[in-house]
Amino acid sequence: MFKTLISHSWQMMRRSAFFEKSMFAKGLIAFVIFFMVMNLYALGRSLPVLLQEQFPDFAPAEWVYGALPLILLGDLFMRFFIQKVPASHVIPYLHLPVPTSTLSVYRIFRSWLHPINFYLLFFFYPFIKMTINPATSSQELGLLGIFLLVGINHSILMLIRTPGKESKWLGYLLVILLLSAGVAYYMIPEKIMQESLNVFLAFVYARPAGFLVPLSMIVLLQFIVYRQTIKNFYQLYESEEKVEKSAGQNIIENLLASVPVYGSYWLLEWRLLLRNRRTKSGLYTFLPMAIAFAVYAGLWFTEQEQSGMAIVYILIAGGIGSMHLQHAFSWESHFFDYIASRDLPMEVFVRAKYYFYLLIGGIQLLLISLVLAFLNIDMMLLFAGISLYSMGLGFYIYLRAGIRHSSRMDLQGKASFNMEGVSGMKMLLGLLQFLIILPLNIIGFLLPVPHGAALLVGITGMIFLVNHRRWTRKLGQRLEARKYINLALYREK
Repeated sequence: MFKTLISHSWQMMRRSAFFEKSMFAKGLIAFVIFFMVMNLYALGRSLPVLLQEQFPDFAPAEWVYGALPLILLGDLFMRFFIQKVPASHVIPYLHLPVPTSTLSVYRIFRSWLHPINFYLLFFFYPFIKMTINPATSSQELGLLGIFLLVGINHSILMLIRTPGKESKWLGYLLVILLLSAGVAYYMIPEKIMQESLNVFLAFVYARPAGFLVPLSMIVLLQFIVYRQTIKNFYQLYESEEKVEKSAGQNIIENLLASVPVYGSYWLLEWRLLLRNRRTKSGLYTFLPMAIAFAVYAGLWFTEQEQSGMAIVYILIAGGIGSMHLQHAFSWESHFFDYIASRDLPMEVFVRAKYYFYLLIGGIQLLLISLVLAFLNIDMMLLFAGISLYSMGLGFYIYLRAGIRHSSRMDLQGKASFNMEGVSGMKMLLGLLQFLIILPLNIIGFLLPVPHGAALLVGITGMIFLVNHRRWTRKLGQRLEARKYINLALYREK
């Protein structure tokens, strides 16, 4: 039976929307994944050299292996927003005579196949190769030890995501203990770093206790997850069903709905964000992650490194709009019949979307500017220029291209590794603003004025911001002329 479930899982993956994409789209997505993996690998190879140059009095291994509590804490934080329990793989079998014990084990097994359980290995593999001497210790056991530590994080998350007060309290207690280790890292860094280093050395020196402790924790936590899954089996999968709420039940929705002219459109956009798994996590995490990156860059990046990170700034600048505006018109595909059959002013419809994401991007720009004003004024000016560029030219490119998008998106689809609604053309148009900013940066550096690059990039964005009423009116006219074409295409998919 378990072998059959695994084969069904493979068939489910083969039938996903990703495999229906063109070869170009699949190749481009594969390239992006390969690029991310190679970046982790390159960081693992270059970090020992960089640490040795910057801190010659300390071995690179002491810095990284001594900071394992912080690395694991960051990994656990990411999991809360990226990793989903594989309930969708089990729900189709609930009406069949399959033992709950088998489905519970299958759910636990599937959860271990999530990519987030393996991404750190692409960094630690080259780092361990360069910092651990194979003649005196085992590099392979060191990598296995890292996987066991990551497995503890995975088990904690599964514990919290499984119904049952006992399991949740235990999971949150372990999170607090890991958080305490992270706080202690700042209070008594030498002691915590030494203890963390000793833990990793127990792996590479093949000390049995070093493996038995994390392995025992994983087995114990997974056993608790299994028992809690059996105990609350149907409650677990019923919690995956969405419960629709009426609009205007909180202060944010009341405020959005009260905005003259655009209130109803803003409320629609807000509800789409909250109901969509692909955007809900981004809505709550994008701003703090952007601020954290800005603080890190403001404290440690040099002027040359700041200029080289322009592409990363573009991804951050503009807030959630930079991530999702290219799909703005695909979100409504499931109720586009209503939009197409009503006399909605498309100019207002398009402009409301633009103002909504402009508001979110403006809030992010204000908060990050306040932080960077105290850390690095040069970076604040650079980020402000790129933010204006992203919210002006960048948002225009996304809205202009989105009018011709006719691919549907599942609003209840999973947040990660969901390729529905993604096409090669969308990705190419998204890359367009990256290509435009390169010559602007080069020309800006040649200008005989302070911060010429940030100034030129910001002015480019301001041109589109100032003239937004003109181009949103034209986009509204284009959407009006194409809405029935899009409607027909949506119905085919």
